[in-house]
Amino acid sequence: MKHALSSTPTLISRRQAAAMLSVNPKTIYRYECGGRLRAIKINSRTTRYRISDLENFIVDPEIGGLRESRVTNHPCNGDHP
Repeated sequence: MKHALSSTPTLISRRQAAAMLSVNPKTIYRYECGGRLRAIKINSRTTRYRISDLENFIVDPEIGGLRESRVTNHPCNGDHP
C-alpha cells in the first residue's frame, strides 16, 4: 500500500524557489503575478511553490510552472511580497 504523503508534491518557499532559479525572491513574485509561475497560497502571508513547477520553468520558461494554460486571474492584487 502506497503512503498518502508520498504522492504529495514537495513545496518550497519563495526564497528557496529564488535560490533554485538563481534569481531574487521579488523576481519569483513577478513571475507569479505575470502568470508565468503557479503559486500555492497557504494563508494570507505564506506562499509556496511546487518543485516540479520550478523544474518545468527551468526547462521551458515560456510555459514555466503552468502545466495547463496561463493563469487568467493571477493572485497578485497590488500587494508586495
